[in-house]
Amino acid sequence: MPEKPRRSSAVLSPEEVRPPRFTQANKSSRGQYPEKPRRSSAVPFPEEARPPRFTQAHKLSLPGDRKKKTVKKFLKTIPKRLRKNLGGVCSDMYDGFINAAKEVFGKRVIIIADRFHVAKLYRKDFDGFRRNEMNRLKKELSEEEYGKLKGAMWALRKKEDRLSDEEKEILNCLFGYSPELKLAYDFCNELTDIFEEDICKSDAEREIRIWKIRVGASGLKCFDSFLKTLGKRYREITNYFISRQTSGFVEGLNNKIKVIKRRCYGITNTDNLFRRIFLDIRGYSLFAGLH
Repeated sequence: MPEKPRRSSAVLSPEEVRPPRFTQANKSSRGQYPEKPRRSSAVPFPEEARPPRFTQAHKLSLPGDRKKKTVKKFLKTIPKRLRKNLGGVCSDMYDGFINAAKEVFGKRVIIIADRFHVAKLYRKDFDGFRRNEMNRLKKELSEEEYGKLKGAMWALRKKEDRLSDEEKEILNCLFGYSPELKLAYDFCNELTDIFEEDICKSDAEREIRIWKIRVGASGLKCFDSFLKTLGKRYREITNYFISRQTSGFVEGLNNKIKVIKRRCYGITNTDNLFRRIFLDIRGYSLFAGLH
């Protein structure tokens, strides 16, 4: 039996992989069209779509860790001509990132605390208080009464205008057992509304100060951790209201890279990782017209 020919791994041009068009003249002697050739597994790579070959110089542009010294060294590699056009740096509230950016770019560049990391902090405090209250109610209420609170966690995480009638009933029942949780829920939503309002920085600072005073006067302790961070990074947090910049794109790209790594069960070769990222970001638009 002849040896089965090996599948070629060569990269073909679009013309080479496109199957021929069959007309009436192409019919076989039996009056049937010849068997349609199988599509090659080789991916056609237009020259303009070919990802660059990453060298050691490209890899050095990736920070090795989260330490301030490493981040500062990385930021200094940005050419001065590009630094002149830099208006702001959006980051989470990790000290290493913020302090490194301040030292490299100076006062001319605005440091912005990412709004979604801010929201994550005060919602985390609220969620911790919610867990404590649910544990308390589980001990105090009967099994039947506690069963009426099923689904409260997901209802608390929704916006009020998106709640169904059933979810509103669950929350009303929960807040009847825990008025303090209702108060914390309202404070959490009020702060979210401030960030969603179309207001300037000075108005936002005034509203956040009022919110902070009201939380302190309420006697609630669940937001103590967030209030401490708010006092420490007040300027960076309120800088969001200047141009409303976020690091949403970066967070989305980070998540995409994590998904790629899980899908491939880990990638140890950096060149291959960059190529997969390139294909996931631009591949669909570049190759859509080849099918």
